[in-house]
Amino acid sequence: MLLGSFTALICIAYTLIALLLAYVTEDMVLESMLTQEAKIITSHYSDNGSLPRPGLGFMQLHATMDTLPRAVKQAIKESQASGKKKLEIFGEDGIHYHALRLNLASTSRPAQDVYLLAEVTPFLVVRYLSARVWRLMLTVAILMFAAALGLAYMLARRIALPLQALANEVSTSPANDTPHFTASQRGDEIGFLARKLEDSLHARQAALLRETNFTRDLSHELRTPITILNNLLLAAQGRTCNEEDRQLAQQSVDELMSTIDILLALARAENMQASTVDMIACIEKSLLLVHHSATTKSHEVSLDLPAQWQVSGNEHLIGLLLNNLFSNAMTHGGEQSPIHVFCTGQKLILSNAIKAEGHPSPAGFGHGRKLMERIAIALHWEIRFEQSADKFQVEIIPQSHVLTQNV
Repeated sequence: MLLGSFTALICIAYTLIALLLAYVTEDMVLESMLTQEAKIITSHYSDNGSLPRPGLGFMQLHATMDTLPRAVKQAIKESQASGKKKLEIFGEDGIHYHALRLNLASTSRPAQDVYLLAEVTPFLVVRYLSARVWRLMLTVAILMFAAALGLAYMLARRIALPLQALANEVSTSPANDTPHFTASQRGDEIGFLARKLEDSLHARQAALLRETNFTRDLSHELRTPITILNNLLLAAQGRTCNEEDRQLAQQSVDELMSTIDILLALARAENMQASTVDMIACIEKSLLLVHHSATTKSHEVSLDLPAQWQVSGNEHLIGLLLNNLFSNAMTHGGEQSPIHVFCTGQKLILSNAIKAEGHPSPAGFGHGRKLMERIAIALHWEIRFEQSADKFQVEIIPQSHVLTQNV
């Protein structure tokens, strides 16, 4: 209704402006004709000293005011005080006059005031046209107003209905469900709004999911190392800890720190953003870091990797995944267990031999498997674990961009 009223107001305003321009144009044409005739009369009187007869039949030249119509005479008397020379007068019976007072001068005769009077009633085209076609104009105005209201109603429905549907979908979408709005397929501003709402709700769902997983993992993943530390403290009361207990306590603390790092990384939104990462550089960095922090420095690691390998992922999460894999291999595989890292196709394979007789916990890469799977899911990678009696192997399938020949 507001749009229709505004459209109708614009139509009425432009109609009034058009009528005003028509009236102004009409008056300007009549004034120009009167002025031109006044120039001719002034020139003739200056040359000949006599009053000529106006060349246009609807104009009259009056030498005195006594011959003027009463309405014109009254208007001229009232205007003499202001010195106004041009007058527009509405006389009796709807007669319309344009009057011009001329001060004529000649070398042979003294100056005198004369009055050029034009009866312009027959030339008021706009007035008579409006009077004759007002019914047509009113009909056209009503039709235009109805068309404006109809167009406004159609536009309002076209704009409001998708917004109402989007609002209903937003209000009825389940709180724990990932929303998908039908308006997101549109190519206009409503579709842009729907897509932005989807992105916002997806981000909210992802944040809630990370918070839920973080709370759940805290209670699950940290319980085992904390229990081990608690049991060691209880067992150590009244006696000195031996080397095996000290190593077990240190291992539990390391597991706690590693688990906390992983959980915090998975809970941060910035670590979900992917970029192009050099996989070979990540592997080398992780190997050096884990080897430097390992208790024993005599690990045999063989590498069979391409010269360059660009993958899609988050560098921090990739580093945590590789750090845990290499750390578990060096810690649980034993000093003499070789670690083989190689690439076949688009797969990165880490393999280590298991020698259980020399280590109390020969789990190999199996330790923290759930957390590694969580990291792989966050990276949109695939990870598979294979274990036999003497070997543990992990296959990682990242999102590769560039892979060159092996070196």
